Amino acid sequence: MSVNKIRYVVDNNLCVRCGTCVGVCPLNAITLNDRNYPVKNSSCTGCGHCIEVCPGIDVDFPELTMQLFRKRFNINGLLGFFTNAYAGYALDPDIRANASSGGVITQLLIYLLEKKIIDGAIVAVTDPEAPCQSKPIIAKTKDELLQSMQSRYTIIPVNQLFGKIRQMEGKFALVGLPCHIHGFRKLANIDPVIRDRIYLVLGLYCNLNLEQEATLDLQKISRISQKEIKNFEYRGGEWPGAIRITKKNGNTHNLHYSNYKDGAFNYLSRLYYAKRCLYCIDGSSELADISFADPWVQDGNGDWVFKGGWTLIFERTEKGGMLLAEAERDHAIFLKRLYGYSMFKRFINNINKKRKMALVRLSNLKNKNKPAPEYHVDDPTIPVKDRLKEYIFSLTLVFGKYEGVRKIITAIIFSRIGISLTKLRIFLKYRVSNIRLSNRRF
Repeated sequence: MSVNKIRYVVDNNLCVRCGTCVGVCPLNAITLNDRNYPVKNSSCTGCGHCIEVCPGIDVDFPELTMQLFRKRFNINGLLGFFTNAYAGYALDPDIRANASSGGVITQLLIYLLEKKIIDGAIVAVTDPEAPCQSKPIIAKTKDELLQSMQSRYTIIPVNQLFGKIRQMEGKFALVGLPCHIHGFRKLANIDPVIRDRIYLVLGLYCNLNLEQEATLDLQKISRISQKEIKNFEYRGGEWPGAIRITKKNGNTHNLHYSNYKDGAFNYLSRLYYAKRCLYCIDGSSELADISFADPWVQDGNGDWVFKGGWTLIFERTEKGGMLLAEAERDHAIFLKRLYGYSMFKRFINNINKKRKMALVRLSNLKNKNKPAPEYHVDDPTIPVKDRLKEYIFSLTLVFGKYEGVRKIITAIIFSRIGISLTKLRIFLKYRVSNIRLSNRRF
């Protein structure tokens, strides 16, 4: 099977751009273009490993779930198998303050590195040569791990580094999105060296990812030259963070009035979405050892329960639970155990929405005899209301298909007019929320 099969994956919008095909190739016959899609190389011998490990074509959730947890995969389970759920944060105040939400991943990795439990970790950092973009690295020092703090809402082919990992000695952690983890689990089944090298898998919650044009267009709107930029953050500053540019002279510039939760990111996700993300059924990194997200939990008054930087943590494997317990015991992280699904109801609702809509879209592809990713689950009966919801949602994505239109809309959103409209939307949102809460009480 030749690399032409990879072309088929790309041309039919199946590629998740995880980089696994690059990492598995024994001859380095696959490279990535400037949009992180794999491209042809004449040195390919047709071994077929790239297709065998590709998570864009196929992810056997029942088989992988049974291998990892000795449990049956439940398409209605939403959160996947987990033994405990926590809200937590890094006990290093600087890490907690500078991370997107609590800093547990960074603190845990530093703890494992200093205890010599791991020799490094595959993480994403700002590309110093192109500060509006990110790149994957194998971090082997505390300083390198600190550089990986912050959420990076863009396509990063993390798994391309498996080729380098194969040539190194030691044990490593992998920090990735669901698609990265799917690729790793498939690769681990055929590559015992990688299976041995990757000691721990830390998964991130993912609703969908943004194309790199989102960041580049925002940089142009800011009128700040790339030569002046040191760092671009989607969640910079105080929790929950804001879209922010830090210049090389140390000055920071927020690009929008509102914070991450209430503002511009919601619009960007409709305009710059990565299309393949719309067909993914895993929003919570179900095949990780530990999964991490934001704990968007509200109390009876509608206020956020976990303010100031907390991480929602799902302990999935025995190894993951053991390492969390050791880090807590040694005062690296603080953990508050959560009981009852009501504590992460909003998270479940988001995962449910992602999966249901993905299943509708997969059904639509199959009905049209178009190529679709295979997850080895029975085709569910999809209620009419779910199809209607997906149709309405899909209408909000229309403008993202046209480059010129989305640039104009983005410019308006980040203009004074757009910021005024955002303020009005936020005011109405919380006014309606407060009215609902008052009606509930009385």
